[in-house]
Amino acid sequence: MKGWVLVITLCLIPVILWSIAKPLPRRFATPAAVLTSLGQVTGIVGLVLFSLSLTFSARLRAFEPLFGGLNRVYIAHHIIGGTSLLFLLAHPLLLSGSYLTLSLRRAVFFLLPGPDWTINLGIMSLALLITLMILTFYINLPYEIWLFSHKFLGAVFFVGGLHSLLIPSDIALYPPLKIYILVIASVSLILHFYRTIFGRFLVRRLTYQVSRVYLPGQEVTQVDLIPIGKSLNFLPGQFIFVRFDDPLISGEVHPFSLCSSPSEPVLSLAAKNLGDYTARLFFLASGVKAKIEGPFGQFSYLTHKNPRQIWIAGGIGVTPFVSMAKSFSSPNYQIDMFYAVKDPAELVYSDIFQKVAADHPNFRYHPHASATQGRLTADLIKKTLGDISDKDIYVCGPPPMMKSLRDQFHKLGLPHWRIYTEEFQIN
Repeated sequence: MKGWVLVITLCLIPVILWSIAKPLPRRFATPAAVLTSLGQVTGIVGLVLFSLSLTFSARLRAFEPLFGGLNRVYIAHHIIGGTSLLFLLAHPLLLSGSYLTLSLRRAVFFLLPGPDWTINLGIMSLALLITLMILTFYINLPYEIWLFSHKFLGAVFFVGGLHSLLIPSDIALYPPLKIYILVIASVSLILHFYRTIFGRFLVRRLTYQVSRVYLPGQEVTQVDLIPIGKSLNFLPGQFIFVRFDDPLISGEVHPFSLCSSPSEPVLSLAAKNLGDYTARLFFLASGVKAKIEGPFGQFSYLTHKNPRQIWIAGGIGVTPFVSMAKSFSSPNYQIDMFYAVKDPAELVYSDIFQKVAADHPNFRYHPHASATQGRLTADLIKKTLGDISDKDIYVCGPPPMMKSLRDQFHKLGLPHWRIYTEEFQIN
């Protein structure tokens, strides 16, 4: 919530400055002036949103508290980026509409490249932005190609920023507005280039090496890593980004939830064999080096204050709960752990939860196999536990499962701020 308040505030400030630059009655005196003014406002807001979209893509942990975790920062990045495109599309259309009072020909030619190179910069940047947004939202590109295409967003933003500063607009002519846009644009470009261009030199990463690779369950690969030098400090339930120095999968950076506790000497991650990358993890050799970036995420039972919690895992979404269970020791917490799979044979790491439950009476473990028990629902959880109105809910699993359970708990009266999900997507 705090993050969205910040976004709205940062968008309203330049609109207020724009309204001060000239008397408002003049800006809305005629239909043409109204369209021109709306075109200017949508351009300014679109530029700020584009800037914020770049800023939030820099993968900085400082942004996590604003939205409740890096996964939600990336969701905000997507929403803000898509919204900025709508505003930036409306900008030339509204300005073109203002010329309709003169002639249709002038309105149409306003949208086409012409002798004014400052306007051409705006047309060029908008065309490139549309292309990149289509690649992002409508074409399922391989992650590395998607990531490479996003490196051009900074260039697109730079061209669009030049357009806004060089044309004789309020941004160029009113110093307070110009300074505001310059500051917010400069910050976003610095952070964008910090991540995309200079990330391999400036972003802090720790070096680990593979010590063991094995199959703890059906189609699940666990990779154990030991540090070379400094080890990672993290909270149970957090995740990391990993790049393995191996010809099979080199060059690909992927997020993994940690399934080791902070007190263990090894760093463990696990993945279900769902594609080429995850299937190749099993063939990693001992000694292969890995670059670790992180930790990230707010999905930890230690992050939030309420000690009465329900943990719900679906499939390989169990991994952050493995980390949390391994580190569980406090008698102040009351935990009910539900682990939902299709078949009982898929209950990977079940022995860990059974042991924690045996050692701690305030930790209760509820394995659930949908093939024999039906789908796990919020009603079933409430029937099992009784009153759940005072509990925090943690859910990690397939996106449809998380959305369904979130909606079900809402219908039972639980507010959204009591439900935490780890729905991380990297593109």
